[in-house]
Order: sequence, then C-alpha cells, then structure tokens
Amino acid sequence: EQDTETGVYYSFDYNNVHFAVLNTNLLDDNKALTAEQLDWLRADMQKSKADWKFVMLHKAPYSQGSHYKDKDVCNIRDQLGSLLPELGVDVVFQGHDHVYLRTASLVGNEIDDAKVSGTDGVDVMPDSWMTCLDDAYLTLYYSAWWGEHPVHHDFYLVSGTDPQDPYSLELRHNAHGDGTYSKEEGLICFDINSLPPTGDASKTLSLKWHDTKGNIVTAKFEFKSRK
Repeated sequence: EQDTETGVYYSFDYNNVHFAVLNTNLLDDNKALTAEQLDWLRADMQKSKADWKFVMLHKAPYSQGSHYKDKDVCNIRDQLGSLLPELGVDVVFQGHDHVYLRTASLVGNEIDDAKVSGTDGVDVMPDSWMTCLDDAYLTLYYSAWWGEHPVHHDFYLVSGTDPQDPYSLELRHNAHGDGTYSKEEGLICFDINSLPPTGDASKTLSLKWHDTKGNIVTAKFEFKSRK
C-alpha cells in the first residue's frame, strides 16, 4: 500500500493506450525515485499489451527551465533515461517547468532514433496503385518478413533527416526481433499534413527506406498540403 502523503502513482488504459502516472514527489534519501516505485513501473509496463505506452510525471527530466540541474531532477533523468526505452515506452509527458519542449527519441539520455524506430528492411511497392499520396495522406503498399509466431511490428515516418529539405522523409521499420518465416503484405497510412504548408503549389516529396536486401530505395511523390 502506498504512502499517499506526497501523492500516488497509478496506471490506466484508454482505448489502445496504456498510461502510467509517476509520483516524482516520492523520493528516497538520495532524492531519487524510490525502488518500490521503479519496481512497480517495470511490472506494470511489462504486463501491458497495449499498442502504445505513455508515461506522465510532474518533474521534467528534460527541460530548458530553471529546474533542469536540480538534484532530484538529475537523479530522475538518470533513472528513467534507459529504463523507459527498455520498457517500450513511446511517449513521456512532463510538467514542472513552465516552458514548451519536445525531444527526439531518446535512449540512455542520448538521441538514438535507430534503436527506437528500427533498421529492419521493408519492401515498399511504389508502382502499385495502392501506394499513393492523396489529400496529404501517404498510403504505402509493402511487404516484410514475419516470424512463425509474429510479434508486433512498428513503422515510423521520420522527418527532419535533411535540414535543407523539409519534404525529405524516411520510412523506418522495427520488427522487434521477429523472424523470417514468411513474407506478408500490408498497407500503412500516414497523415503528413503537419509538414510545412505548400500553399497553392505542390512540392516534391522524397521518401527513402531500406529494403529487405539491405538496399536504400527512394521514391518521389507530389505533395500538396490540406487547407
């Protein structure tokens, strides 16, 4: 049973998302999260089968605010920097400092997009009528290897890989160690209307990915943002 003097930590599910809410006021003598709370977080996340896993906490491990170098914040950052990626946490929401900040994917307190988004091959079929870019929705017809007992695969559409071209994107595939028992086809769709507005004219969108043979493949699309 928790000591509720400083608050509580708990979790809940909403649709296909599992939320864990940490209590960053519950600290040990070294001003770090208690071992009991971390053990609870591990068990809670490991038993969740949700598609997405989110963590919410008040004190911000990453911030441009005045608390960034506080001892408790530094300790929480050290504790969670590797643990949350290990547990498959997709997004962390934080508070405390009254500033806006968004980071890239982090592992061990360093940017490591490849470990999160994966480097597994995928064969996109750009010549298929099912692969198209319409009304700022990019639909891709693809095939990829799946194991005999398939696990969950993740596909990410990554922007910002070319600072000179905001319309240069990469498709990344994380098979989470799945095997190569059979090659299966599928469809994935991304809403890309958050890219810089194109105005009345269209822009050339470049999509790059690694195929299942290890080759880098590129396809071009005409993109016009929704108004």
